[in-house]
Amino acid sequence: MIRISPSLRLSVGLAFLTASVLLLGDFLGLVPNRSEVMLDARKKICESLAVQLSLATTRSEYVLVRDTVKAFVDRNPDVLSAAMRTVDGVIMVQAGPHSKHWRHVSETASTPTHVKVPVFQADKRWGSVEVSFAPHAPQGLWGKLKGSVYGLAIFVAVSGFVGYLFIGRRCAHTR
Repeated sequence: MIRISPSLRLSVGLAFLTASVLLLGDFLGLVPNRSEVMLDARKKICESLAVQLSLATTRSEYVLVRDTVKAFVDRNPDVLSAAMRTVDGVIMVQAGPHSKHWRHVSETASTPTHVKVPVFQADKRWGSVEVSFAPHAPQGLWGKLKGSVYGLAIFVAVSGFVGYLFIGRRCAHTR
């Protein structure tokens, strides 16, 4: 019969308890969702672009609109294409192969890969800015674990186990 020391049993139990607490925190929504954080950041970038383009259209500076959209796509490696569409559905300006990358997105629900922001001219809706982003997909097992709560739970469980075992053995030998 294999005899497992009390410090080893205690360490395994504490490591599993610690990992379980982390996973419970994720289940309760206490750990930030990476996809939601990315969508929020992308929306903010697109809203800044929409404000710039809105000012340019108000002043009828359409060359500036074209140059701004082109620079936005050229300087952001995550951006596949961008366009400014009028309320009638006509694309006024685009950069990148927008018809290839864009799929219809409702006015209120952007996705992590497709963001649509309204553009106003004075108080009237003039059109919208549409931006297609490259999907963010981690590569390989390490890439998937690196940005997830499961990777964190595994790291904490293993490193916690080593620490708990060290402390447990030190406490057991001090008697």
